[in-house]
Amino acid sequence: MKVNYKVEGMTCAKCVEHISNAVNEVSPETELCFNLKSKTVTISGEHNIEKVNKSIIDAGYSSLPNT
Repeated sequence: MKVNYKVEGMTCAKCVEHISNAVNEVSPETELCFNLKSKTVTISGEHNIEKVNKSIIDAGYSSLPNT
């Protein structure tokens, strides 16, 4: 499963690190692809969309999955 997440507030490598750590805590078997220009994260692999979205929000970012 591949899902794109629009992440407002993601602007730099430190943001990527925060989001990556948060997602990996709830879904360690996924692959993440970040695009700072479009402020999106594409997550590939089996994962619970609600848990991943909540982990991004809990890390301090506004997130909206686009399935």
